[in-house]
Amino acid sequence: MRLFIEAPGAVGGQFIDITPEAVKRARLDFNPSGRDDVARLKLLAAAFYSELERVAQNGVDPSDTTRQHEAITAATHIQAGAMFAVSAATAS
Repeated sequence: MRLFIEAPGAVGGQFIDITPEAVKRARLDFNPSGRDDVARLKLLAAAFYSELERVAQNGVDPSDTTRQHEAITAATHIQAGAMFAVSAATAS
């Protein structure tokens, strides 16, 4: 799965390859309401997870526990942010 993004001020755009693990973490297949805004929020969370995986694995020494800890902490915050974003989108 790929997501195309275009950053303000950047020339052109780029694709973000979304990993299968990120798809599972963002629970892209769970959207009982079928809402497009929920699907978009979850897709963005999956893209963020995928980028985090790349950062966490990029030239990492297996004994570098600081980078691993920060990646785990970031993933936890992405999860919380995605849950609150979906909650906000679906609030009555």
